Amino acid sequence: MKIEIENWGPVEKFEYDFTKSMIVAYGENNIGKSYAMQVVYLYLKYLILYSEWSIRSIRNYWYYRDERNKKTSPVEELVLEFARSKSKTVQLISRELEEICAKRMAEELFPEIMDSFRNTFGTFDIMLKDKPKILLRSGNQITFSMEFGEEKAELFMDRKPVRLRKALSGFHKSRNGKEQFDIYVYESHVNAPIQLVEEELWKMRREFSGELLRTIKSVYFLPASRSGIYTGMNSFGPILAQLSQNRAYIKGTIQIPSISEPVSDYYMQLSDINETNKGHFAVVAETIEKNILKGEVAYNKKSKAIIYKPYHTDLQMEMRDTSSMVSEISPITAFLKYIVSNNVSPWVRRYVGNSVKPASIIFIEEPEAHLHPQNQIALIKAFAELSNHNVILVLASHSNYIFNQLNNLILEKKLTQDSYSPILVYRKKNKSISVFLEVDEFGADDENFADVSGKLLEEREELIEKLIQESCDSNDTDDRRGNETEEVPAT
Repeated sequence: MKIEIENWGPVEKFEYDFTKSMIVAYGENNIGKSYAMQVVYLYLKYLILYSEWSIRSIRNYWYYRDERNKKTSPVEELVLEFARSKSKTVQLISRELEEICAKRMAEELFPEIMDSFRNTFGTFDIMLKDKPKILLRSGNQITFSMEFGEEKAELFMDRKPVRLRKALSGFHKSRNGKEQFDIYVYESHVNAPIQLVEEELWKMRREFSGELLRTIKSVYFLPASRSGIYTGMNSFGPILAQLSQNRAYIKGTIQIPSISEPVSDYYMQLSDINETNKGHFAVVAETIEKNILKGEVAYNKKSKAIIYKPYHTDLQMEMRDTSSMVSEISPITAFLKYIVSNNVSPWVRRYVGNSVKPASIIFIEEPEAHLHPQNQIALIKAFAELSNHNVILVLASHSNYIFNQLNNLILEKKLTQDSYSPILVYRKKNKSISVFLEVDEFGADDENFADVSGKLLEEREELIEKLIQESCDSNDTDDRRGNETEEVPAT
């Protein structure tokens, strides 16, 4: 599955390939890496919720909704027009069904997603003038796009063609052939074909939802400055986080602090840890504790806060009392120990089957923050191990140590070239664009840090050459002065 965003604030185009398990975006500061990450996180969050709801909803939900609203549905109009036509005996309606399905999905998806983006991006309403768009592709089966300026959606599905076909009697209702699915219409008897067309729309929505849920089960977002956010919000964070997520509904003169939804999600998850959820990724968490933190990350039920216990001591330290390295890495460890889960809801499991293992996606901004290069390398090794446990890691990084270590992991065959997706983000005029870097058995070529390293090396060589030249000039001057002194006659 791939997701592409277009015309979002500073981002002209950015694409993620979620068939990969280790995705890392490299690029300069203030270029849109984190921005794109938040857009896609929120989009997937609501798409997963919608898909879970879709597979639980009753058959012909849309039909019954239109009936309650005394509204003529597009399906009724489609079938009635065909029934009244004297020239048509067969009509392919697959494209019409895609359009109806997309329109109905848009009606259900846009309200919540639009509120979510408004809560997160302060200039969202201004951005709408650029017609921001999100495009999802799942193999060759599904293409789904949402255009946010006009709040419309478009859907294409690779499935068996559906046709309306005139019948000579009302005995036959439909025929599911090898090449197409025929729905029979007999004279003006349209109730049965309308129900059958609605049934196809219900199947399309479930097929779309099933395709997503077979790939992804949940998404998580860990922002940059994890320690500062967590410590700063710890005393009154839950109230602010919840109010911030509903800021669009609050009227009057009360000013709610602008906390983006991904950040409030992050804090609320850390503040509502259930210790009984231990075990899903505890092995990787313990690797980070042992090799980097040199201590254990735990949860204090009384204070409802994560704490750090250094090895071989009785200390229990809250995040505000630890080093910057510990306070930045501890939230990541807590997510792996207590929050990120492999569990799939019974409804989803019943639909996708027991053999399917949808992945969790973890978005992490700047995982290397406050880490010594040695610890950056240790962390990325743990992440590579995690990416082999049905987790998709999406990172935004400025670290050449992480870049080079990932190449080494490919050389060591601890990370496959097919599972790694390095992304270069660069500026094009006033906007940023992402491109996938090519990966082979030796890793990826450095198109981000190499120029800077080269310039530093050139500068170093020039400075050394300058020092040598200055030293030579100084020696020449001293020699000349010495010669002049020797030529002075004795008095």
